[in-house]
Amino acid sequence: MIWGRLDEISDEYHNLYQVMFWAFPPQEAPCFSSFLYSILGPEGGIGGDPGWLIEEVDSELTERTYAVWTDLDELCSDPEEVNYTEKEVRAAACDVLRALADAFPEQATHAWSVIERFQLTGSVPSRFWRPPARLVH
Repeated sequence: MIWGRLDEISDEYHNLYQVMFWAFPPQEAPCFSSFLYSILGPEGGIGGDPGWLIEEVDSELTERTYAVWTDLDELCSDPEEVNYTEKEVRAAACDVLRALADAFPEQATHAWSVIERFQLTGSVPSRFWRPPARLVH
């Protein structure tokens, strides 16, 4: 996956990945952890410019579900709102943070620390992917 590019992403996940690119801007790397906590934590949501929102929705499913919304006028994405499971949201966050670490090496430490802290696993391999270091006693 290449940072900011959606051409490798299937249509059903365009909204999710597009919003993840906006949720993790490279210039805000020190805030990545708080951004992800805003999504996955008890408040279950975050939004921003240019017209995007991801928030937990009440669901009858056993897994947490998130509505991902984009402003069609601002982002030219289709459809405007799609629901995704927490597993899908976590995978997209991981993929986007890996791509960000690849494209912006100066932000890689922040990106990898969030991946490890939240125990994220993605779907797209990255040449920078590596398992977290384990301490041996």
